[in-house]
Amino acid sequence: MADTDKKHGPQAAPGYEVRDTNWRLVTKLLLGLALVTVAIVYLLWVLFVGLERSRQGEPSRGLITQSLPLPPEPRLQLSPRQDMEIMRAHENAILSSYGWINREQGIVHIPIEVAMEMVLKEGLPTRQAGAINARDRLTSQAADSASGRFVERSLW
Repeated sequence: MADTDKKHGPQAAPGYEVRDTNWRLVTKLLLGLALVTVAIVYLLWVLFVGLERSRQGEPSRGLITQSLPLPPEPRLQLSPRQDMEIMRAHENAILSSYGWINREQGIVHIPIEVAMEMVLKEGLPTRQAGAINARDRLTSQAADSASGRFVERSLW
């Protein structure tokens, strides 16, 4: 069935939109959009100018001027670098001085250099080898698929 035009007879479809856009409607919409945008910008400008004028004459009555209670500990540090330097100086003073930890039990702290020299001379304290081997035989056993690792087993 072929397209027919009442005035000109049979006619082939051109393959594109033959009806033009309604430019009057598009122009009216764009003009209306521009006017609404200008009106909103003007109203915002009036609002900001009015708020600025009202703020210049009187002090702020917001929450910032009220004295609020301090938050619970721990609080943010005001000068973290200075706090770290103070803490390191305190730790270095402890590490490089003699002092009591518990006078009744006779526990003292000594400078770290002296402690390291004592460990080099005397060695670290150890347990008796027999007690360790007996305990290990009772509580550890190499499993077949453990690749040499020990699996703890309970005595109970």
